[in-house]
Amino acid sequence: MKLPMKLILCVVLTTGLVAAQTPRRAARQANRVALGLSPQQKTQMLELRANFMKQSEPMRVQMQQNHQALLQAEQANDLPKIHELTTIQGQLQGQIAGFRSEMRAKRYSLLTPEQRAKMPSPK
Repeated sequence: MKLPMKLILCVVLTTGLVAAQTPRRAARQANRVALGLSPQQKTQMLELRANFMKQSEPMRVQMQQNHQALLQAEQANDLPKIHELTTIQGQLQGQIAGFRSEMRAKRYSLLTPEQRAKMPSPK
């Protein structure tokens, strides 16, 4: 029996996407399991993540818009505009990095001393 070509292509592409994401997700999942988070800790961490995404959404949208404007400035060879937009882009990236660090610090504060000892050391 022959499978339709679209089905085969879909399976191949899906397998490739899953394989590309697996190592990072697997490492995070292994860390969560090793820490032995309580249901309450899991809920709190999910809430922190949701808050981070909510707080950073306007900045991420602005970054996308800024990136498009930057591409247009590059094509127009508008050097002053390029400098202005790259400065704005850097500021936005810095703000998001700050929010991310705050979220990580809050997540860390939710852990017990035993769980903190199990945390992998920063790279």
